[in-house]
Amino acid sequence: MLLVTGGAYAGKRKYIRELFHNRTLEWVSSYERHEPDQWRKQWTAHSILVMEGWEEWVQKKLLEGASEEEVQSWISAIMNDVFREEDKRTAVDDKGMRREVVFIMLEMGRGIVPISPEERAMRDIIGRIAQTAALASNEVIYMWHGLPRIIKSN
Repeated sequence: MLLVTGGAYAGKRKYIRELFHNRTLEWVSSYERHEPDQWRKQWTAHSILVMEGWEEWVQKKLLEGASEEEVQSWISAIMNDVFREEDKRTAVDDKGMRREVVFIMLEMGRGIVPISPEERAMRDIIGRIAQTAALASNEVIYMWHGLPRIIKSN
């Protein structure tokens, strides 16, 4: 798995499109009004699954009244299902890494801490799921002003 993180409009999508220009990318994006479970139908053989918009999925659940723990559990279950499915696939890239899944995650841990408890809860959950994704990833890229910085590589 590959995790690409960074601030808003830092070039994460562009980087992924350029990196995998010769592969089919299946995008599951909250920004396109996709639900996170849509990956099951959308991820086809020989394609790379790209999931983005985690903060919107988390915020939606919180606004529906779910507790922090319920949202964390829900997101963790989705991520674990994706990890298990990736393990079933055998493609290995030229670096010897399995990169069938790409998570794009917005970096929210910098700057001013929100006053609203709901905003703080979302930020906390996003931070925890980003940690989970980073641990599960073969490679983690931090994007800053369109420049990729490798912060983890196996």
